[in-house]
Amino acid sequence: MAATPSACTGFRRRRPGQIRGVPRAASGLPLLAIMRRYELATALAAEDIANRATVMRTNASSVSPAESPADFASIELRRNATTILPEGWDLTQVKPEHPAQSLEMFIRQLLMHFCRSMNFPYGLAAGTSKDSNFSSHKGDIRNLWQSEVWVEQEILECQVLDVIFRWFLEDAVFVPGLLDGMPSIDDIGHAWFWDGIPPLDETDATNAAQTRVSTGQSTLLDEYAANGRDFEAAMARADASFGLTPGTYKRAVLIAQFPHLADGAAMQAASPAVSGGATGGEYTEISQRAFNNNQRRIRSTLKQFAAGDITETMARVTLRTIGLDAATIDDLIADAGDGSIDNPELAEAVE
Repeated sequence: MAATPSACTGFRRRRPGQIRGVPRAASGLPLLAIMRRYELATALAAEDIANRATVMRTNASSVSPAESPADFASIELRRNATTILPEGWDLTQVKPEHPAQSLEMFIRQLLMHFCRSMNFPYGLAAGTSKDSNFSSHKGDIRNLWQSEVWVEQEILECQVLDVIFRWFLEDAVFVPGLLDGMPSIDDIGHAWFWDGIPPLDETDATNAAQTRVSTGQSTLLDEYAANGRDFEAAMARADASFGLTPGTYKRAVLIAQFPHLADGAAMQAASPAVSGGATGGEYTEISQRAFNNNQRRIRSTLKQFAAGDITETMARVTLRTIGLDAATIDDLIADAGDGSIDNPELAEAVE
């Protein structure tokens, strides 16, 4: 990457210390110029022959005729008329000798050479897959093009998008209140969403995604991100479209994916909070190790808030990521607002 205060470029590094790259299409661009010239020459040759309707020739012995103003004259012939010629003369059409029949083969070879330099499937470059069956086309997309797109996206994220995002944060520091409660620039988490490559078979893609999620190889967040969608935003829109309370649709999706968790989810929805209100069951159905980790995170967050190291907004966001509901967070924040945790039940919950 070569970066200046106002520009950055991304390329694939081939050697240490490389500061600029060569476009991947550079080796194939001369072939495209040859292809255009060949197509133009073929079209001009066909047009020139088509403009010469017929030619008259004689089989008589060679003589030296007298010059005449009518020599090499053009005669307009009537359509569907019978033409009578003198003895020894023939009326024929010009036969094109340009290799127009090999034009398609020639263009195909040039495109294939160009596609190799870009790792680009020939069917996409040609705009047709008539010469391939479905399995071959699927293999080109999955094994060649899809992986190539992922590599290019990774290069753009690391060498271009992250750089621009950091420039934005460095300027945002000077805007009062914009980054209040946020960690340092290096610790601000972010992710880039790309439009996913359309699946060739929706049923196969859906079944494969369901298998990955059910076997723990992937998560719903990963599957949504692979299709260029934000999982949390999609769940919020679903709640709004059905008129549900926030989080209801997500729990329904969880139960549909893992039916054996239905009873546990119902217990979580009905479990009381520390202060007496309803909670989301933050510590139900989790391991002892996860329970201890959550306790430490809650304790650390409240102590930082009580000491004034973080803002109330930051404390609420942190507690929400742990899984606490709004009522529990309000009780914890209110009790720790004076610099210490006075409520014995809440203090016991975070000790």
